[in-house]
Amino acid sequence: GTSSQFLKADGSVDSNTYALNSGVVHTTGNESISGTKTFNVSTAISAIEIANTGGRALRINNSAGSLYGLLINNDTGVTTSPITIQKNGVNVFLINDAGIASNSNGILVSGTGTTNYIPKFTGANALGNSLIYDNGTNVLLGSTTTLGLGNVNFLVKQTTALDYEGISVLASTNNNFIALAHTGSIARISSNYGNLGSYTPLALTTGGIDRMYITSSGSVGIGTTSPSVKLDVAGDIRNVNSDFLSYNSANNTYSRYGFNSYYPSGGFNITNDGSFPLTFGTNATERMRITSGGNVLIGTTSGTGKMRIDADGSVQDILQLRTLYASTGSRLISFVNSGGSEIGSITQNTGSTVSYNVTSDYRLKEDLKPINGIDLISKINIYDYKWKGYNDRSYGVLAHELQDIVPSVVTGEKDGKNMQQVDYSKLVPILVQAIKELKLEIETLKNK
Repeated sequence: GTSSQFLKADGSVDSNTYALNSGVVHTTGNESISGTKTFNVSTAISAIEIANTGGRALRINNSAGSLYGLLINNDTGVTTSPITIQKNGVNVFLINDAGIASNSNGILVSGTGTTNYIPKFTGANALGNSLIYDNGTNVLLGSTTTLGLGNVNFLVKQTTALDYEGISVLASTNNNFIALAHTGSIARISSNYGNLGSYTPLALTTGGIDRMYITSSGSVGIGTTSPSVKLDVAGDIRNVNSDFLSYNSANNTYSRYGFNSYYPSGGFNITNDGSFPLTFGTNATERMRITSGGNVLIGTTSGTGKMRIDADGSVQDILQLRTLYASTGSRLISFVNSGGSEIGSITQNTGSTVSYNVTSDYRLKEDLKPINGIDLISKINIYDYKWKGYNDRSYGVLAHELQDIVPSVVTGEKDGKNMQQVDYSKLVPILVQAIKELKLEIETLKNK
């Protein structure tokens, strides 16, 4: 044999080499041990000590699947002899007789918990349940169910009835963070919730671009990060009914176009779907309104008729009609009947006079008969009268008397709800006929 080898009882040499150190034999090769071996050195500190200058000092592998892969039992009966694992001479794992891992450099392993709860430190050396619950499908905070919401990836349940921040992202300076919060009965998404530091804007971003922006003063910008008013939209606004509001930056105006049931043909529309009037004002004063029934009122908030205009004494012209078409006959007003045919008009003549016209086309007339102009005129009573409530005097007829003679000239009924009216222009044809008859009589008298 050679140095550090043993001679076996059968006379052969053990191929392993051994080293003798402080009275303990250490193997330097592989060693197979069968049966139960007891190692005890009553005067030594270590019952078993295995040292190695390289590789593994000790490897215990139970591939047979018995009850214990590794069993370490320090059965001294006193807590002063715990089981200790060291690294570089420092305790990293310690178990005493009470089964508690306890060491400033060790691993916390003691404590109890509930299935599916994520553990947390409940003390310096103890584990317990956290608020996070993971059932393999949902991760829940403050709840063990999805509260009837179905499967959710992540759910936060408010744990108290007080104001509560569900999720907060806090900057290191404590003055710039976003919070998902519940305050009172309102759910909020806010920046600098709780007034920590100065207020900061809140932005919703896609593709690295801010799409919606709320400034620290409360102005909202869509498509812009510099809203100049409470709501500033860069682009068009469209609702679910296919109406949209278009902004014209050239003249700073908005236009609403509609293609819904209200406006089947589209066009420019301003609507109020309620029973309230649509009002227009300047200088904090209402100037015009459209009632819920569709009447247009200018200078007043009440009145009958499809359009009414009230003006005070400072207004010289209540209504001006102007045409830029200089030719004679251009219409200022056109009157149309229910069938769509024009029955009258007010037209300009060479830009200096006005004609008040009624329909008189031969194609609309039949059963033509002569009249006795002098006879009709002689029946009409003309009066010099004063208007009640005014100092003005005038010449004219009484409507109900004229109605008995020439009914087509008078509108309304005597003593009716509305006062009777007379169209004096319709007496002109009768006067013309009377003049013709008088002329004929004069010429007859001259010839006698």
